[in-house]
Amino acid sequence: MKKYCLIPGSFDPITIGHLDIIKRASKNYDKVIVGIGINPSKTYMFSVNERIEKIKEMTKDISNVEVYSYSNLTVEFAKSKDCKYIVKGIRNIKDLKYELYQKRYNKKLDKSIKTIFYLARFKYRKISSTIVRNNIKQKG
Repeated sequence: MKKYCLIPGSFDPITIGHLDIIKRASKNYDKVIVGIGINPSKTYMFSVNERIEKIKEMTKDISNVEVYSYSNLTVEFAKSKDCKYIVKGIRNIKDLKYELYQKRYNKKLDKSIKTIFYLARFKYRKISSTIVRNNIKQKG
């Protein structure tokens, strides 16, 4: 049986930390779906199409990665792509607390989908999309 995983996020923008998690997951799963979650109440710096194109560009050498956007629940999107695993990167205790809450919520929605945590490599733990966006704004 093939193992598919979903790596969900806003990826506004994608960072080298995200890319590291994608690369690591691509070695453990037959297919990695990068899902750009769209939250209508959130303001984004980059359009969905810009984020999709950037992720595709950064993952072009990883043959088992596909990129999509979605606006429904993450668990529902995972099911629609036959993903039995949701992969989340953890940089710090704040991330862990939030992701444990999400894991419990997702498990209530669908017990068959498992959440797997990948610890961020030490060199990427301080990198976030917020920091990258702020750098872009300062240089822009």
